[in-house]
Amino acid sequence: MTPTDSERMGAVIAKLGEQMLASDGEEYEAEKELATIDDPRVIPLFGRVGDAKVDIKVTALRALARFNSAEAFEYLRAAMATNELKDIRDNAAWVLSQSAYPGARAFLLEQRHDADNDVRSIIVGMLEHFATAEELPILQEMSGDQNEVARNEARYYIILGISLSAMLAFVLFRSVGPGSPK
Repeated sequence: MTPTDSERMGAVIAKLGEQMLASDGEEYEAEKELATIDDPRVIPLFGRVGDAKVDIKVTALRALARFNSAEAFEYLRAAMATNELKDIRDNAAWVLSQSAYPGARAFLLEQRHDADNDVRSIIVGMLEHFATAEELPILQEMSGDQNEVARNEARYYIILGISLSAMLAFVLFRSVGPGSPK
């Protein structure tokens, strides 16, 4: 019996996963190849890089962000909870800000009081383009952040949002209001 494509891919994933987790000098190449595979079977492998070097962990976080699954989200959430390295938490925050997983945005907004200035700035940046009416008060709250960068970014996005809203209202008024072209 000939193995199916799915079985072959499973074997490739398993082999690359073993190489990545072995830390024998081949882990970087295996990790790069594994990160290009869009198959949910890679999720648990990237979730097990706990003792790996920082750059492997960062690549794992970025690979996990591609998957819209509760399992991948839980690994990203766990990375935010770590206190081992600032790099890991900052990358986890950034990845969560880009994630399509439904709970990622709400989880990250809960972290807006995080002690790490970079995490708070990432949250403000996430709100830049997609702040909903419910999230606008959070952006306003963050405009008083203790960190100057996060505070100024939040203020800028609020002003930009008000300016864009005023411009849109003007355009709409001109198209339907008095003196509008018929």
